[in-house]
Amino acid sequence: MKKVYTSQKGEIVSIVLWVPLLGMLGFSLWDGKWVMALIMIATCALTAVVWYGTRYQIVGEMLVVKVGPLTTSTLPISRIREIRRTQTLLAAPANSLDRLEIRYNRYDMLVVSPERPDAFVADLQRINPHIRWVAPNEVWEHAMN
Repeated sequence: MKKVYTSQKGEIVSIVLWVPLLGMLGFSLWDGKWVMALIMIATCALTAVVWYGTRYQIVGEMLVVKVGPLTTSTLPISRIREIRRTQTLLAAPANSLDRLEIRYNRYDMLVVSPERPDAFVADLQRINPHIRWVAPNEVWEHAMN
């Protein structure tokens, strides 16, 4: 089985990422700073490749996280213990603040933001039925205790 989930593109992350980059590109073009403009064009191109190339693949019994052409990491789905919704600001291969925190091994964590989180979790649970899916209400109740 191979399933591919692209990363959500959240409004807040989009604004925080793209407004400064495009603003710097615009100002460098406006001021005639051509070397800086070329650097900004290259930076925007690389950012776009990563932005649109971040995806999560379920390949057999592995979760493969691809961040554009830059990096690929794999995680055996059998090691996943728990998945919960989060809005953590930790650096992660996630283009939205609507994120899932995947806990695996004993203390390890991976944060992702698939476009269809419920289907993503269901596909992982089909492979590893021991994965605990912590619903948003359970997260809130746990935080209050």
